[in-house]
Amino acid sequence: MGVLNRKDRRALLKKGNIENVVAGAINQTHSKIRLDTINDLMAMALMALNSEFGFGEKRLKKFHQKIASLGEDLIAGTVELEDIRNHLRENCNVQF
Repeated sequence: MGVLNRKDRRALLKKGNIENVVAGAINQTHSKIRLDTINDLMAMALMALNSEFGFGEKRLKKFHQKIASLGEDLIAGTVELEDIRNHLRENCNVQF
């Protein structure tokens, strides 16, 4: 179930579908938590790149765009997280 607006929630409550209202509220909360977590991790990555490696606005934006592109590929199913981990392990000796 997607995001419910106020009108939809009231309609469901009138029909006695409290379980659907609760499930919708939980889904909205989980989505917000996931988005907040992603944004927090991105902010930390950008800060590290700026403060430790001297990345400026141009390179930070380029990095951010690449991450967004990888995220779109993950959603589309054209790449898997395991593929990314394998690439980093094999090419950069980075272990997760």
